[in-house]
Amino acid sequence: MLNGLQKHYLPLGALFLDLPLVDPPVRSAPVRRVSQFSVCCDGQAEYPEDDPIYGTFLTESVVDLGVFDSLDQAIAVIEARTARDDIGSASEGALSFSPRLFKVSDDDGRLVCAGEVRGEHVNWCVPVVSDEGAEQVSAKIEALHSEASFEMGWDNFSTARRLRFEASVLEGRLVDPLWRDAARTALPMTAKVLDPQKGGSDADPA
Repeated sequence: MLNGLQKHYLPLGALFLDLPLVDPPVRSAPVRRVSQFSVCCDGQAEYPEDDPIYGTFLTESVVDLGVFDSLDQAIAVIEARTARDDIGSASEGALSFSPRLFKVSDDDGRLVCAGEVRGEHVNWCVPVVSDEGAEQVSAKIEALHSEASFEMGWDNFSTARRLRFEASVLEGRLVDPLWRDAARTALPMTAKVLDPQKGGSDADPA
């Protein structure tokens, strides 16, 4: 008895009889989901006119080169097929296809890397390294599209097409942030960025 009250003590084990057994939470580092890589090539396809007397005409077209298990494999296939001029045909009925720009994307359609066709070689677009760099490149792309629209207004169609293509090549640098480091690592050491007026240089990457 203490001050007229009696203290009752429970065994220590009894305090935990009704508590569920729960494993402590396990923290793990985020893991990038394994992805496959789709390759396509933008270019110009040549078709015959309905009346042969008018010859042929060119139109923008896309050729799918397939899906690959690794980025290294996708890049190797692109370079090999470009070197031997074996890109394929745009569609049935096309007389020829002139490749211009390769694009590699992941399962979710995110841009992984891109490269401009220059003869038998691929001039790879080096990914931007930061969001700030992406904003700078995006501003240049917007300026090119504005200039192209101006030229279209003056019926300078070939100039407008050239400017739009320059914008498309610059867009190849806007790799999804998830793939920026992986793409820069996988691209060949000979990869070059466009000249500074069109989107940066190796000495000053955006």
